[in-house]
Amino acid sequence: MFWARLAARFNADGEGFGHVGIVAAGDDGALIVIHAGGDPARADGRVQEAELTAFLATAREAALYRPLADEAGIAALIAYAAARAAADAPFDRRFSLETADALYCTELVWRALSLAVGKDAVPEKTMRAGAAYIALDDLAESPDLVPVWRSAPDGPAQIVGRD
Repeated sequence: MFWARLAARFNADGEGFGHVGIVAAGDDGALIVIHAGGDPARADGRVQEAELTAFLATAREAALYRPLADEAGIAALIAYAAARAAADAPFDRRFSLETADALYCTELVWRALSLAVGKDAVPEKTMRAGAAYIALDDLAESPDLVPVWRSAPDGPAQIVGRD
């Protein structure tokens, strides 16, 4: 996917991840991922839900982080993301944080996480061309997320934690 590869290039630490979403239980109890995706070049990118297996189908690596939020915060995080998906919020092709009407993948997660923890979950944002945006590295380094699992490119998945 072109957009995921492009996003991966904006990671300073070379992790190579190109997309992010919020894992939740769907109406039938199956795991889904709420994410901002699609093909924004054709203007059909939007916040949407996907089955977890479909979301991971083309991934070479994956990681799972747990928000440091209480149950009410987690409920608010999921409700925010689900509401944006239900509204078919468009993909933000400008990658702007100035409005929440259109969202790109990391912005969706950042806004939902910030709501859950009651503060800016990424106080230090990446700057490009004089504007702040939320990079995948910014989310991975958020003090409000704890890494709990990561796939291994050449071996078994592993449980991980922050030092």
